[in-house]
Amino acid sequence: MTTGSAYAPNKLAWTYAGTGSERYYDADVSGAERQPNGNTLICYGTHGVLEEVTSAGELVWKYVNPVSQTGPLQQGQTAGLDQKNQSLAAVFKVRRYAPDFPGLVGHDLTPKGPIELYSMALVNGAGLQVGAAAPGAILTAFGTGLADSTAASSASLSTTLGGATVQITDTSGTTQNCPLFYASPTQINLLIPSGVALGAATVTLKKTSGGTVWTIISV
Repeated sequence: MTTGSAYAPNKLAWTYAGTGSERYYDADVSGAERQPNGNTLICYGTHGVLEEVTSAGELVWKYVNPVSQTGPLQQGQTAGLDQKNQSLAAVFKVRRYAPDFPGLVGHDLTPKGPIELYSMALVNGAGLQVGAAAPGAILTAFGTGLADSTAASSASLSTTLGGATVQITDTSGTTQNCPLFYASPTQINLLIPSGVALGAATVTLKKTSGGTVWTIISV
């Protein structure tokens, strides 16, 4: 440094002020981390928002923290604000670790599904216990607004009851309709098809009147 001169750098190397109408200001916590590919990982701490942007300012992805001071939020629920008008789902800092990071050696990095809570809970139809399901097993879904009306299958099982249809997508990407025994606004009894591949599967409930809810199960 030259005597009497200012500390370097004498000008900004890169700036980013958000995209469109989304322009955050955080006076507390927060931070940014330059990535090996030149992108920048940004933590808007008091908003609970994480973003990755390119050097040209293009938004690569955005993630809103779904966990508040009381635990995981319902899908679509907002965390609310504290007395400082800051999000109750604030994030202190974010860092990205590559899969080969030494601290991750020996740990299971298999994705475990969404953090958010959903308005449909699936349990074993016999013991009403939460856990893995097997192909050909009967499951019971509990929730609110699951079907438009109450209906039950007679001799043969239907894939649509009470305006509700349940589909399961397995690890191979194959989607099948689940036969239904019973459907009501608060409960649906369904059968896991025998051909479902083992592993994590997405169970999606659709109503003819509109509305979709989904959850992850282990088969």
